[in-house]
Formats: sequence, C-alpha cells, structure tokens
Amino acid sequence: MGGRCYILTVEDDGEITRLQGPRCTDNFQIINSGFMYLDYEWFSVEQAFQALKFPKESIARLDIHSTAPKIGESDEEYGLRVWLLGQQRGDSTMRDDWEQEKVKVMLLLNLAKYTSDLNLQNELIATGGFSIEAKDSTSNWKHWNECTQIWIRQILQSQKDLDATIRIVENMVAEDVEYMLDSAHSK
Repeated sequence: MGGRCYILTVEDDGEITRLQGPRCTDNFQIINSGFMYLDYEWFSVEQAFQALKFPKESIARLDIHSTAPKIGESDEEYGLRVWLLGQQRGDSTMRDDWEQEKVKVMLLLNLAKYTSDLNLQNELIATGGFSIEAKDSTSNWKHWNECTQIWIRQILQSQKDLDATIRIVENMVAEDVEYMLDSAHSK
C-alpha cells in the first residue's frame, strides 16, 4: 500500500522527530509525465505493481494499465482505486511466480520511476542518511517499502547509473534481491 514514508531525524538533545517524507517515497504518487517499464507507460508504481500481478495481455493487466487518474484525483484516491482493481481479479488469475517475484517487481518499478525524473532522485537524496520509515501496510510491505527507498537512495548517492541498475536487478534471482534489500535496511 502507499502513503509517504516518514523521515526520522535525531535532534541535538537525542530526541527522534518523525517528519513526513517527500512525495517520491509514496508508491501511490501520480507521475504526471508517466514512467516506462516493460514497454508500458505508467502513472504510478502502485498502478504498475497491481497490473504486473497478472500475465501479459491478460484482461486484468490491460484494464489496470488503461486506468488513468481522474481530474482532481489525489495520489491516495488513485492509488486506492488501482489497488482495488488488483484485488478484484475477475476472470484473470495472477502470475504463477508472483509470490516469489513481487518484491523484485516493486524494486524495479521504483527504479523505473526514479529513472524518469531527476527531481524525484533529488528529493530522495535530500533525505540524507536519515532513517526512512514506511507507513503500515498489508503483509510485510512496510518493511519492503522501507528497504526499497533506502536501497535506491544508496544507489543514487553513489551516483550509479539507474538504467544499468535496472538491468542488473532484472537478471537477479528474486531471493537475492530480497537479501540485498534487507542488507541495505540493516546498515
């Protein structure tokens, strides 16, 4: 699920302050210019994630892909709408490998989003070395959303090429992606 992450700062007196993070940390964020992944243009990470649960050319994937934000619709409203579409499977069944691949797909979609806009990259870099805490979510997504944002921030801070990073991650085994993300989160 979506929602901006929090940035945890430590004051001089040791008190931890929890601030709302930048919009880029929200998987529901509508990217007005869109971003590309797997030859599709997407409006949000959540839209792409929900669509990619389903096999290529399935009705569910095509329906979710064609669901654009409505005029005046907020990130949260749109995100919840496409999330709901992903839950209402209708005639489509999910990909056989979805449970193993979903964390990897989420990382790849976030990388594609950040690749699309230097301003998004700068927003995430501006969070510095502060802890990132995702909002509560379904299943274990709070953890994976935190790991994803922290890992991508490390990639951006090290000035690695995001397109090359996408190609590397695409060729990784899903289990290795999860290990890599966990390692970044524990630093």
